[in-house]
Amino acid sequence: MARRATLRREDEEPPQIVLRMNQDKEHLRLLAIFHYVVAGLAALFSFFPLLYTTVGTIFILAARHGTPKPGEELPPEFLGWIFIVLGSVLFYSGSQWRFVF
Repeated sequence: MARRATLRREDEEPPQIVLRMNQDKEHLRLLAIFHYVVAGLAALFSFFPLLYTTVGTIFILAARHGTPKPGEELPPEFLGWIFIVLGSVLFYSGSQWRFVF
């Protein structure tokens, strides 16, 4: 009779441990998934400064090769270089953000 009581107690405890381990595995799986989601969002947002670089390139090309319409002025070339430098620095810092964590 004492052996039966011992077996019942042993049978009751392992499911709690197994449930706890399954919950831990599920949390680790979700953590891994969300890690990839955050990495994807960081990569996406690090490409937005390339728009500044593109606009800067357009400004430089327009200042060098464009012909203004009557009554309009072209943007100065140095403004294009400011956009290119700003966009490049922001893009580089965004791509290096992964090394912070």
